[in-house]
Amino acid sequence: MIPSAWLRWTPMRAALGFLLVAILVAGYTLTRALQLTKTEVGVVPALPNPGELSPPPSGPTIDVEAAVSRDAFDIMRAAPTNRYLLASEIPEAETPVAPPPRVVVLGIALADGGRSFATAQVGAERPVIVRVGDKLGPYTVKAIESKRVTVTLPGGAVQIIAALNSGLGN
Repeated sequence: MIPSAWLRWTPMRAALGFLLVAILVAGYTLTRALQLTKTEVGVVPALPNPGELSPPPSGPTIDVEAAVSRDAFDIMRAAPTNRYLLASEIPEAETPVAPPPRVVVLGIALADGGRSFATAQVGAERPVIVRVGDKLGPYTVKAIESKRVTVTLPGGAVQIIAALNSGLGN
C-alpha cells in the first residue's frame, strides 16, 4: 500500500488520531513534571543547645573482669538479692473491677410467639424496652417470664431480676 492509500483506510486514520492524542498527553505530562513551583520559605525550628541536654542516667557500673575471674564454684558466692525479671514476667497492677450497674425491671408484657418484652432501666439511664436477645447495658436478656427477667453478664454469669411490685423480693 502507498501512504495516500493508508490515509483512506478508516482503522489507519483512527490509529493516527490515537497516536496524536497520546503524543499530546505525553507532552503535557512532561511539561507539568518539569515545571518548577515556588514554595515559601518556612521557619527553621530552634533546636536545643547540645550543651544543655543532660545525658541519660547511667546504671550501676559492673566490674566484668572481677566477675569473670572469680571461681564459679566458690563457697562464698551467693544468689543476687533481687531476681531479674523479663518484661513479660512483670505482673501487671490489678485494677479493681467495678460491679455491673444495677438493673431495675419496671414492667413486663407477655405475648405468644416470642413477642414478650420488658421495660427496664440500667443505673441512672433512661428506661428502655427489651426483648429476648437484646443488650441491656453489659447484660444480655435471655428470658422474660411473668414476674422476672433472666439476664447474663459478659462473663457468663446468670442473674434473675424480679420486676418491681412482683412480690419476689423487691
